[in-house]
Amino acid sequence: MSDPAADPPPRVEVRLPDGRTIPGRLQRWRQAADGRWWAEVTVPVPAAAIGRVAGEDYTNVPREPSMPRARYVLEVDTRRPNSGSTVHDADCWTLADKAPWTRQTPLDGHAARGQLAFDGTTACTVCNPEP
Repeated sequence: MSDPAADPPPRVEVRLPDGRTIPGRLQRWRQAADGRWWAEVTVPVPAAAIGRVAGEDYTNVPREPSMPRARYVLEVDTRRPNSGSTVHDADCWTLADKAPWTRQTPLDGHAARGQLAFDGTTACTVCNPEP
């Protein structure tokens, strides 16, 4: 018999106001004072779709990588050729706020050191990676 606390919440389809549906997980049911039932659902969205709220602390939000985690990320602005690139620690919070025209490539320490040797490649001034 499996441990119910270890099982993921059941999957649901969440219907958006425009009629589209997106996948989610049903966390719990809550009844309002007027008797109506509400569903508390988690919905996965791309990190770029999330806006941070001033004054909130995000440092303890868990991360669940789906593959072996790269230690570094190379960020490149794809709009301009030869615009340079930036090496980040893989958990640098600035990576989630990037525009859609940036490309992010996972790197190990050896590859990150190699990238920093190229002219036009810099280390992020926020996370200060030291591969």
